[in-house]
Amino acid sequence: MGESDYIIRIPMRWVALVTVSLPFGAFLSCIYLSVKYDFEESTATHCGVPNYLPSISSAIGAFSPQGYIWRSALALHSAPRFLVAAMYYRFNSRVLPNLKAYQVSNAYQNT
Repeated sequence: MGESDYIIRIPMRWVALVTVSLPFGAFLSCIYLSVKYDFEESTATHCGVPNYLPSISSAIGAFSPQGYIWRSALALHSAPRFLVAAMYYRFNSRVLPNLKAYQVSNAYQNT
């Protein structure tokens, strides 16, 4: 495959960094927003034990903007994961049939 065969070229390190950063950044922003705007409600417990940070479920799903931020980040986070899975499938379906070990293994399984 030549250099001109690419539609777009994105470094894998950048894709990995963005993919990992989306849920982490959304999580931190949800915690921040819960502490800033909904501290009493997000840290309240039934038994009255004091909490200093909200639980994860309370921070990401109990309040309006935080839930939208979390779900949007996870939706955006899933696209690169599906792309990487498709790239691995395409690579393996092209490379593996040419390998001797794969041919021997495949012949063994078919007998």
